[in-house]
Amino acid sequence: MTESHSKSKQITEWCLRRSPGPVKDEPRLRFLTAMFSIAAEHHTAILLLIENGHMTGSAFALVRPLQETVCRGMWGYFCASPEEFASIHKQDKYPKFHVMVTQIDDALNAEGVFLAHSQTFPTLSSYTHSGMHQIGRRFDASRDLTPNYSIVEIAEVEYACAAMVASIAFAFFKETGRPETTTEFGRFYNSIYLPAST
Repeated sequence: MTESHSKSKQITEWCLRRSPGPVKDEPRLRFLTAMFSIAAEHHTAILLLIENGHMTGSAFALVRPLQETVCRGMWGYFCASPEEFASIHKQDKYPKFHVMVTQIDDALNAEGVFLAHSQTFPTLSSYTHSGMHQIGRRFDASRDLTPNYSIVEIAEVEYACAAMVASIAFAFFKETGRPETTTEFGRFYNSIYLPAST
């Protein structure tokens, strides 16, 4: 297991160990909780597929569903009007992706963190829908049919997935009334991904 894989795995495992029991019967909170749970499950599946060693393409295909789960969860909880939230339940209806991430950024004063997802969306869509990003990685340098995903690409996906799960985890812990867990998670995340001060 690589260092990047181990770090990514620790993030979701930490969060899942601290998931609550019954959630208050408040529609938006239950929605956010469900989306956090789905995001954590997608992340776990991505890492398991990478660990397999022969299913990296399928792992990469799941990154966009993870991204959409996180962004839809954050938008539905923090941004949707009552009418828009109702349309999620009645019609599975969401705004276009760029609209969602722009509104999340504005609502949370996130300074472009969520808007950056719109830049990676086309690439992740190519992986999800077996576009050229997938097709081009089905052969090695000798044109033999074998998955060809670089260590750097895999590490980037592992980090990106951990960051996505972390963003909805912070919201989940805070909105379920656990400020101590929110703070503790921030310290844990930083201990994993920020270099130690000297």
